[in-house]
Amino acid sequence: MANNELERDKRVEFHSPDFAANPYLAFVCMLNAGLKGIEENYSLPEPFEKDAYHLSPGEINIDCDKIG
Repeated sequence: MANNELERDKRVEFHSPDFAANPYLAFVCMLNAGLKGIEENYSLPEPFEKDAYHLSPGEINIDCDKIG
């Protein structure tokens, strides 16, 4: 967390999934996924604060059983 950010402040980043995707449909799908997580009390993973673009293959740890 940056020094100027307060604990009560929250930030959401939106990255378009694909430039060819319908932006309205893509946004509705992401919003629906977020609402489902709230309704079903999904636990949140730890915040990821690294630059994913510069990770080596050994640093990428994806548990495919937990996805989807």
